[in-house]
Amino acid sequence: MDENNGRMRISSSFYFYGNQVSAMNLKVVEEDVEKEWNSRDAFIKVNDRLYHLIFDFSFLILSEKEVYRKISENDYKESEHFIRIINEATKNLSVSFMVNRTNSGVWIKNDIVNSRFKVAAHEVGHTLGLEHPFEKKILGRPGLMTTHYYEVDKEFQNSDLFLDKTKRKVLKSEIDEIKDQIKLALKHNDNILFRSKNSFYFNQNGEIRN
Repeated sequence: MDENNGRMRISSSFYFYGNQVSAMNLKVVEEDVEKEWNSRDAFIKVNDRLYHLIFDFSFLILSEKEVYRKISENDYKESEHFIRIINEATKNLSVSFMVNRTNSGVWIKNDIVNSRFKVAAHEVGHTLGLEHPFEKKILGRPGLMTTHYYEVDKEFQNSDLFLDKTKRKVLKSEIDEIKDQIKLALKHNDNILFRSKNSFYFNQNGEIRN
C-alpha cells in the first residue's frame, strides 16, 4: 500500500515452463492481462482514505529444473505461480486451468497467444480468488470469469450459440469481490486471502508429477 501516492498494488508473478514457452511473446500476454484487469480503473476505501487499486503482473520463464526445485523445496512466495505450457488441447486436457486454491496450472499455448479470447486474464482471475459465476444463465454482459458452457444473451454468443469469449470483460462485481477479500484480510491483519502456497509440478502431458 502506497500511502504517499494513494495506491494499492496487487502484484503477482507467473513462472512459465515447458518446451512451448520459448515460442511465446510473454510480454505481450502480460500487457494484455494487465490492461484487462486495470480496465475498471478501480478504487478501494481503507480507513476513510481512497486508494487506486492497481493490478501488476509479471510473466517470466523458468527452466523446468528450477520450477521443480522451487516447488519441491517450497522455495517461493504466496504471490508466485507456476504454469506449465502445453502446445495444444488433448483428449484428457481440453482447456487451460488453474488448480483450485493452489499456485499451479496448465495453460494451452493456442489459448494464451490469442489474446482476444482473454483466457490468460480469466485464469489469472482464479489466482485472485475468483470462481466461475454460480448462475448458469448470464443476463447482460458476461464477466471475465464466465466460461464457454454458460447460457448468455444472443449478442454475446458465438456461431455455435455458446459464449463468445471475446465479449467477456472484467465487471464491477468481480472487482468488488476482490476488494471485499482485501478489506477482510486487512481487518484481521492477515495476508491477502486469495494468496496460496500450495503447488504442483506438471509433466509435459499436463499430469501432476510427484
